Amino acid sequence: MVENYCCLITGRWKNAQKQMLNGARSGLQFGAVVYYIFEWGDMGHAQQSSMPIAGYLYGASLAWGVENNRDLDINYWLATLYCSGDKKRAELFLALQDIYLEAGIDCPNCAFFGSLLFDQKSARHIKHARDLIQLGFKQVFKKLAQYLAQLLLIRDSYLQKQLIWSAEILQHECLFGIELVKQNALEAQKLEVNSCTILSEHLFPLIAEYQRLWRIEHREGSLRDSVERLQYLQGLYDNIF
Repeated sequence: MVENYCCLITGRWKNAQKQMLNGARSGLQFGAVVYYIFEWGDMGHAQQSSMPIAGYLYGASLAWGVENNRDLDINYWLATLYCSGDKKRAELFLALQDIYLEAGIDCPNCAFFGSLLFDQKSARHIKHARDLIQLGFKQVFKKLAQYLAQLLLIRDSYLQKQLIWSAEILQHECLFGIELVKQNALEAQKLEVNSCTILSEHLFPLIAEYQRLWRIEHREGSLRDSVERLQYLQGLYDNIF
């Protein structure tokens, strides 16, 4: 019998790397002959299209040789094959994917930051989140400001714009998170009017940039499912719902 093994790619590099290595080993153990890599989009496509590239490179190396490539220098290969030899860009690329870990938030089965923005309607993940503190969000916000300063110094490109958007939307989540902690809440509806006004003004241009970047590489029809989730959050800020 031919068996396929599927491995999930997420925007969380360290988490994905561990899952992929375990998946490749299990596949070999049970006779799999195909290593299939995909992105999961059940909350819309929250991340930029460049974000899974590190996982694709690592997955391809595991498909050729699991133990030989288990400690692959992904930063080197990401820089060489995708970032035009720019090691700093590759470093920032991976750092943005894992920065959520510095907030210290426990959110079962997902990264809290993605759900916070793209799953406000059902809140099925964020309602289980624990250990939200202002200090954690502030630390992440500060680190993101440092990353943004570095991103502005690298060569202007589509990838640079994707990374800048990713850093800025993560900063928005930090601002949102700080206000939630102040109100001891997890839903935008619980925030004070003044806080919602500030957050709405901050999110609006990020939605426009998300749409612009999407249209460079992707079908118009698929945009709606993802952008509507950000627009729903905008509506909560604006007290539309």
